[in-house]
Amino acid sequence: MKLLVVTPTLGESPWLVHTASGVDMVRRAGIGIRWVIVCPGQRLNALGEAFPNAELVEERSHGLYSAINQGIQFAGDQDWEWFSYINDDDGLLPGFVEACSLATQTDADIIYGNVEFVGAEGATAGAVSACKRPADALPLFACGITPFTQQGTLVRRRVVEKLGGFDERLSHVADSEFWVRALLSGAKAVRMDAAVAYFRVRPGQLSKNSAVMSAQINAVSDLARSGGASLAARWMVLIRFRCENIARVLGRLKHSGRLSSRSLMAGDV
Repeated sequence: MKLLVVTPTLGESPWLVHTASGVDMVRRAGIGIRWVIVCPGQRLNALGEAFPNAELVEERSHGLYSAINQGIQFAGDQDWEWFSYINDDDGLLPGFVEACSLATQTDADIIYGNVEFVGAEGATAGAVSACKRPADALPLFACGITPFTQQGTLVRRRVVEKLGGFDERLSHVADSEFWVRALLSGAKAVRMDAAVAYFRVRPGQLSKNSAVMSAQINAVSDLARSGGASLAARWMVLIRFRCENIARVLGRLKHSGRLSSRSLMAGDV
């Protein structure tokens, strides 16, 4: 397997070293991985010295998804089959290695798994609610629910190139919009019942701007509804999703005092 992983960063995250540890874990497992860090020009030298196994690219414009697209474009003439991106405060877990192994055995275009929440200091804060049935993903997006997140999710190169990367106009949810476009285009998804990555809840995240995020989630929902699922079908899928994630909801309540994944992403732990 040949994998491209892109990390956008301002070069100031104290957690980037943990992100790097996850990438090194994948490399030690014998997986061919290219790790591209996209950062401001003034941080190139320092990050290059700190992370010699990464390829450094100077960002051309501001914005998370602009940086990710730039990383993909940088690797455009290189040999890779699968793509993932991981932010500079998140990290990969051992299940991601299992996902990479599955990628060599499946005809699926998207592979996703379970994602855990951790606090700023690394304490467990519960788990992200996950869609157990990939066929339910589009109806859930149509309901304004995120059925899986980008952390630890793999997507085939042909899908990335077909879709033209991420929509940079959606500053908060271009990843969700990307998955919706992929599914609408016929991409096949498969789920792994393993923890593939973690999402770090910390002050200052983009996900905390609830007004902007809500408006963009509504736009993604409108797009997903073009998939044709009826209102009754969407409600059936939503009820099933809620029931299947009761344990995760109770876990979040125990560890963080919050019930929903969205409320946890909008609060500090």
